[in-house]
Parts: sequence; C-alpha cells; structure tokens
Amino acid sequence: MNKRKARQTSAASKIATFVHPSSEVYIWDALATKSARLRARERGDEAAGTDLDVYRNGKEHDYAAFHAACASAREDEKQQPDFQQAVTDLLAYFAVQGCEMSRNKVPDHFIERRLLDKLMFWEGWAVDRRQLPVFV
Repeated sequence: MNKRKARQTSAASKIATFVHPSSEVYIWDALATKSARLRARERGDEAAGTDLDVYRNGKEHDYAAFHAACASAREDEKQQPDFQQAVTDLLAYFAVQGCEMSRNKVPDHFIERRLLDKLMFWEGWAVDRRQLPVFV
C-alpha cells in the first residue's frame, strides 16, 4: 500500500517482473484482468471469471487468482503456432543485437510472459471498448 492506503499491485508486479525476470510474475493490469475473465468464460469456468472481477465494489486485489489465470493463458498460448513464432522471432532478434537480453541473463519464459502481457492488454482493450484496435 502507498501513503494513501491504496493498493499498488500494478506497480509492484511491474517492479518484480523487471527486477526478477526469472521469477514467474505477471503484470497486474485492469485490461489484462478483462482478458483473463474472457478466457475463463471461454473455458467455461465462470467461477474463475468472477474471482477475477477485482476492480469493482472495493474488492481486494486477488493476485493469486490473476497469476493462475495468466499461467493458464500462457500454457494455452504456448500451443499456438503464431505465439511460438513470435517468441522464436524475438529471441532470434535479441541474439543478433548482442544486448543484455541475448546474454542468457533473461530466461525464455520472460519473453513469453512479456508477449502474453501485451496480448492480454490488447484483448482486454478490445473487450473494454467492444471493438478491435486499429493500427496505422
């Protein structure tokens, strides 16, 4: 909590993600929770979708439920050829650059989690706005 006694789950999860890239942390985000709820409904798990409804009525942030939903989403995405290709392409790009990301300091699952974070953000965005994003 901060000085105003407000939860800082999003900030804390971002700090943990980048300070400890080998830890299985998922970034807490309002739009990602919308994606997690959608994915739970699609799996037929209404209870999980309800548990993730944490931004309404002053409910506590249930990071454990969010983490479980993201871990499940990551396992699902790892089976998808386009996600596999995106991970492979990004790892190859980093290897060519010779940057910190290519020096075995950051595990491959960090890249998977970052790509999933972006995917779930945009899924949540589309759910929230009831439209697909338009990219220029």
